[in-house]
Amino acid sequence: MGKQKKRKPTAKQTNRKRALPLKRYNKIVSLIVKDNKRKKIEYNISDVRKTVSESIYPNLKNLAPSKIRLKQIKSFVEEKEDKVDTVKIKAQNVPREYFDITLEWYELGEDSRRNGSINPILEMNKRYPDIPIVIKTGDETLILDEGLIGDYTNSKLQAFVERLRNKFDNKSGFVFSGVPTWLDRKNKQYALWGTDDVAEDLPPENILDFEDVGEEPPIKKPKTKTEKPKPKDKPKPPKKEPTTTKDKGDNVAKISADFREREKELLELFKEGVYTKQEFKAERKDLKNQLNLALSKFLKGGKI
Repeated sequence: MGKQKKRKPTAKQTNRKRALPLKRYNKIVSLIVKDNKRKKIEYNISDVRKTVSESIYPNLKNLAPSKIRLKQIKSFVEEKEDKVDTVKIKAQNVPREYFDITLEWYELGEDSRRNGSINPILEMNKRYPDIPIVIKTGDETLILDEGLIGDYTNSKLQAFVERLRNKFDNKSGFVFSGVPTWLDRKNKQYALWGTDDVAEDLPPENILDFEDVGEEPPIKKPKTKTEKPKPKDKPKPPKKEPTTTKDKGDNVAKISADFREREKELLELFKEGVYTKQEFKAERKDLKNQLNLALSKFLKGGKI
C-alpha cells in the first residue's frame, strides 16, 4: 500500500487552534479576578490584563487552558513590596532592643511612632516572622502566629486596635511593654506585649533570659537566573510573495472567524461576572477596532 497523504486541518480545527491563546489568556484573567472578588480585594481590570500580559502569560503560553491553576499564576506574580530578609530564631534569642521600646495602644499598628522611633512589634515580625506575638490587656487578647502581619488595613491587628479605641475611650496613657516568655513548656516561646496589669499577672519564672546566638544564620537569597546571550546577527526575514486575490479572501475569512471566536469568549467572561457591563462594552469596542484595523489591509471602504 502506498503512503497515505496527510489530511489538511479543517477550518473548524484551524479556528480552534487560533483561539487557544485567547482562551488561555482569558482563563488566567478570570482566575485572578475571581480570586480578588473572593478576597474582596479592589482591582483595576486594565492593571490585571497588563500584569497577565507582562508577567504571567509568557510563562504559561505552552500550557493547555484546562490545566491552568491559580497556584501556578501566583508563582509568577512579582511582589511589589520590597522583601525583608528573615531569620528563624526563638523568642529568647531576639535582641533586647525590640523589647526596650514601649507603645501607646494607638501606636500598635503604626509603622513609625510619633516620636520617630520604630514600631518594635512590626519590625520584629518582619525580621522574625516565625515568632508568635501576643498582645494583651485585661480581657482583650490578640494572637499573631501566622507569619508576616502584612498590610495593616483590614487586618486582625487593625480590628484589635479599634476594639482598644472603644475600651480606652480613645484616650492615651495605656502603654504596652514587651517581654519574651513561654507558655506550657519552654520550647513554646512567644513575644508578649501587654499593659501593666498583664505584666503583674505574668509569673517571673516564665520570662525568658536573653540567649545570644552570636552571628545570625546566613539568609538564603533566591538564585538569579542567568540571561542567555543574545545572537549578534539576526537572520533577515524572507521576502514575502505578492498576495493574490484568493489569499486576500482567505485572510479576510480567517480574521472574521477569529473575531467571532474572541467575541464569543468575551461574552462568556461577561456572563461569568469577570467584566462589568461597562467593561464588556469597552472590550468589545476595542475588539472591533482591532478587527477593522486588520481588515483594512485587505478591504477597501469604510468600517464594517
